[in-house]
Amino acid sequence: MKSNLAGRLWETTLRSPEAVVLHGDDVDLTCAQLWQSISACAAHLVGEGVGVGDRVALTLPNGPDFTVAYFATLAIGAVAVPLNPLLTATEVRRLLLHARPRVLIQRGVTGADTVEDDIPVVDVQGALKSAPEAIVPASVRNSDTAVILYTSGTTGEPKGVELTHENLRRNAEWVGESSLSGDRWGSHHTVLAALPLSHSFGQTCLQNAPLLHGASIVYLDGFDAEIALDLVSRKSVTILAAVPSMAQRILEAGTQNRVSPDTLQWCLIGGAPIEPELVDAFEAWSGATVLEGYGLSETSPVCVFRRPDTPRKAGSVGRAIDGVELALREKDGALLSCGGPGELVVRGHVVMKGYYRDLALTEQTIRDGWLATGDVARIDEAGLVYIVDRIKDVILRHGYTIYPSEVEEVFRQHPGVLDAAVAGIPDERVGEEILVFVARKDTTLSADRLLSYAADGIASYKLPRKVVFCDQIPRGAKGQVLRDILVGNLDTSPQGAIY
Repeated sequence: MKSNLAGRLWETTLRSPEAVVLHGDDVDLTCAQLWQSISACAAHLVGEGVGVGDRVALTLPNGPDFTVAYFATLAIGAVAVPLNPLLTATEVRRLLLHARPRVLIQRGVTGADTVEDDIPVVDVQGALKSAPEAIVPASVRNSDTAVILYTSGTTGEPKGVELTHENLRRNAEWVGESSLSGDRWGSHHTVLAALPLSHSFGQTCLQNAPLLHGASIVYLDGFDAEIALDLVSRKSVTILAAVPSMAQRILEAGTQNRVSPDTLQWCLIGGAPIEPELVDAFEAWSGATVLEGYGLSETSPVCVFRRPDTPRKAGSVGRAIDGVELALREKDGALLSCGGPGELVVRGHVVMKGYYRDLALTEQTIRDGWLATGDVARIDEAGLVYIVDRIKDVILRHGYTIYPSEVEEVFRQHPGVLDAAVAGIPDERVGEEILVFVARKDTTLSADRLLSYAADGIASYKLPRKVVFCDQIPRGAKGQVLRDILVGNLDTSPQGAIY
């Protein structure tokens, strides 16, 4: 039973039944009330015919309902399939066809509703009215699947990342016990769940880790910097986890309103590269310590982290967490323990079980226990990891390898630039040409002035051939640049390359 993630939560609730652990919009729950709600939801799922190994899809926003339905599913040995509640009905149906869940849990629907192929839709509020029974979490094996996370539901083929009970339990245990160098995520901490719990970062760091260690959770559904700042103040939040764009917006809201979060102690940053200037500014404003990390859904997600006792170096996201090995795979397949750049590969308890119903992609991604991340990185002699770029975003021009992030950094340093993104497009003469998309602060800033400025900071072969001005740079939920959208809206007629 201890292998079951819900089993670990059950043990925590037994130790401190009266401790308040969930703070929702209209309800606060103690440990005892949380487990009572989980038991009621679990009983309802069993009544719907859900059994061990069955999949249960969740389309719920951040809030106590999500946590209850998630752990109720795991408690009966079923598999939780959280789907982003912002997806359209068409996108949800597409993922349901792939996942084939026994039921779909939503909020505010009738029990008679069904979706694709008569999958019953369960109203989570109705499920909570079921007679609660004192359930003991089902016994499961470490290798049994606990959760399936879809990393691509809108484009391309769906990729369902299968994470086991061991994956999630050990990742949550490491975060809650080791990430803060001795400061356990106990009852003296309150966490703001501002990241979507349907994604791995929010799920592990803002739900599982705090609950398994006695911390309390304040929910925020739909990120708003001013609301987040208000919750930090009113609810005495001590731990925040965010992607860089969220941290930037919170900082801006705080400085504009002359508000500082007096209770905030730690801010965990991941999901996308963070500029050292943002780290310094956020720490100076908040008084909190920023801790950088790296991971992906396929690694549960935390596999690299900079703890407080790890030296900070510009661009580094820390070292491998306990029980995890890292290496750099070269083009010939050789593995290096340090050096680079090379593709970062990961081995250890964080590595997913595989992609659901896709053995070929699983075997392509995991070889000899090493998971290929798709990210280009460097590792120094001290074991510190530096993420350089995504492999798919690397530009090959005239035999030279160009990393977009390196070029983007130069353009973003211009005082007239708000944001910038670099992408490659096919070119018959040089293989790929370099374009830079720029959102300007100064609308009088010209392409020629920008290119002249950049020429002082990067080699000529890295210099973009064209500057495309746009209102903003599109970014995903984790703050990553959506280059496909930029290039897809582009007129790629020949402009004359820069050599």
